[in-house]
Amino acid sequence: MDTQFLLTVMAVFTGVSAVALTVAMVAAIGVWRSVNALRERTASFMDQWEPVAKSSQEALAELQRQSSEVLAKVGELAETAQDLSQTAQRNIARVDETVRKTMDRVDNATAAVEQTIRAPADQLRAVSAGLNAALRQLLKGKRRDIDRIPSSDEEMFI
Repeated sequence: MDTQFLLTVMAVFTGVSAVALTVAMVAAIGVWRSVNALRERTASFMDQWEPVAKSSQEALAELQRQSSEVLAKVGELAETAQDLSQTAQRNIARVDETVRKTMDRVDNATAAVEQTIRAPADQLRAVSAGLNAALRQLLKGKRRDIDRIPSSDEEMFI
């Protein structure tokens, strides 16, 4: 091989390498500019949204504080409701027992009043029935009922 040919190949190779390095450098400069532009946009975005993020964090902290207060009050209300429920159940049981006792007393009083009224009324009815029977017997006299005297044929079967 010829030295001239080797020099030419080396020169072409060096030229291609130089072009490749130049293209790589241009690409690197483009990437650098894009990164700088992105950094500027990100900084601008962060400057605009930082107050929003801060106020959101404050709102979340306030919400957490209020929700813990609300949960505590709900717990107290649940305890109060449970106490009220137990008290109401005890009072209902007392009222039920009082009503039952009252109904028993009313039944006993009704029976006593009924007995007090019925006994003299039954006695009066018995006395009047006795007097009525006595008066009928006295007014009736000693008449004999001929139809009631049994005949000799009837006496045989008796």
